[in-house]
Amino acid sequence: MVLFFCFFVVFGVVASGFLITNGLTHEYSVESGMVYRGSIQMENLTKSVRRVKVYMRDYRFYAAGEVFYDDPEEELNPRSNVGWIHFASNFITLSPGSKGQLQYEIRVPDTLTRGGTFWSMVMVEGVDIEAFEKPVEGEVQVRSLIRYGVQIVTHVGSEGKKDLVFDNFALSYDEEAHTPLLSFDLLNTGTLLLRPELKVELFDGKGASVALVEAESPRIYPQLSVRNSLPLNGVTSGTYKAFILVDTSDDEVFATEVNLEIKDK
Repeated sequence: MVLFFCFFVVFGVVASGFLITNGLTHEYSVESGMVYRGSIQMENLTKSVRRVKVYMRDYRFYAAGEVFYDDPEEELNPRSNVGWIHFASNFITLSPGSKGQLQYEIRVPDTLTRGGTFWSMVMVEGVDIEAFEKPVEGEVQVRSLIRYGVQIVTHVGSEGKKDLVFDNFALSYDEEAHTPLLSFDLLNTGTLLLRPELKVELFDGKGASVALVEAESPRIYPQLSVRNSLPLNGVTSGTYKAFILVDTSDDEVFATEVNLEIKDK
């Protein structure tokens, strides 16, 4: 029997009968030299034995749509906490319908001299053992291995900087929704994780407000970026000034303005 494997990284909480029950983002406020404990809890919803393994990856994403799950040995994330995370075991076997957990420790280095947000991703991979126990000679099979991505986020100390850059403003048109779209990138140039809340208000040439759009942006780790596309529902052709506010909580607000010319479609 010849086997081919298809790999998927999942950011939901259930896939192929395998459930992670305590969330896909584990977040900690930590101090240099301290040890913190956590676990990845899971449940086997199938009637088959499940073998689960975990391993570490560095996680990066950019506004252009690129997403990377880097081997930590490549050292591509200067704010990686991969080396701080230690599992008691990298494997667990779950009987049909059973629950289990893989425990880990976060050992923050006592030599750490900088604060801010550090992060990485635990890949949690489940394999249906019984599916491989009865091979058929000459048969070609395709198996899907589901990989969950569990983000381990550590905020070191109380010091850190929030900073943000706006870039790549663009107008397009959503053919299905029949509405203009305003797109722009947000680059986190600080040292702390950002959870932006967006507010865009459009004013016409007379200074009258014609549209207000509010939305949440994806979280942005330091030195990474995301692209936001906001529908300008009900806005007709014309020239407008857009005021964009990004609220990152803790009284940190970033703002910019841009002139827009919306043409008839």
